[in-house]
Amino acid sequence: MIVDSIILAGKSFVKNDEEKLGDKVTYPINGRPMIDYVVEAVKDSKYIDKIMILGHPDIQLNYLENEIDTLIYSNKPFSERIKFSILKLESPRKIIFVCSDIPLINGEIIDSFVEICDKVEADVYFPIIRKENILSKYPGTKRTYFTISEGTFTGGNIAIVSPQVVLDNIDLIADLFERRKNVLKQVRVIGITSLLKYFFGKLSLSEIEEKAEKMIKAHGKAIIYSGVEIGIDVDKKVDLVLVEDVLGRRK
Repeated sequence: MIVDSIILAGKSFVKNDEEKLGDKVTYPINGRPMIDYVVEAVKDSKYIDKIMILGHPDIQLNYLENEIDTLIYSNKPFSERIKFSILKLESPRKIIFVCSDIPLINGEIIDSFVEICDKVEADVYFPIIRKENILSKYPGTKRTYFTISEGTFTGGNIAIVSPQVVLDNIDLIADLFERRKNVLKQVRVIGITSLLKYFFGKLSLSEIEEKAEKMIKAHGKAIIYSGVEIGIDVDKKVDLVLVEDVLGRRK
């Protein structure tokens, strides 16, 4: 599967409690802006063709123009930005969306996810990572987890989608993506029965996929994935300390 990519570089901040330490996208990690690590990973993937960055006008990324195919800016609401980026990219392929705040990823992690997805027929692929896998490799990290019948997971910060499916369901998909760290709000979208099952740990992946398919009239697939780095986004100072240490040792 060959895909095109959109790197999401919106306006958000690394925080220490309520104190804003700086903009996420360009926050320096071991002397490099955070987004540089993500761009490098996307460029290293053997399955990604075109690369677009969807940025915010307040965060100038012109220095990356020669590293990618397209750089666009928008400060519109999230759903409108996603629609704008898809229409601008004009991709005939599936698109992999990658958040710009996961600097521990690399090309091999992206390739492995694409290869797994390529074996399953779906319109939307979203990775989930087992809690024990993350804590085994990075015991100090703190993530938002959810528990279903198959285990306890956190969501990944990438997704592969069919462009038309997103355009047809832009408000719903954008809303779910923005609420990805509030599991209860996400589960509530698919109904009260599912919400009750979730509370009692009885909700299954297949039920979630079935409900989602009815809502978007397309097939979505949750991929249980072992590449834990896609689940480690930099929101807080504790995250920053972790990724600085890991990337410093890699170097």
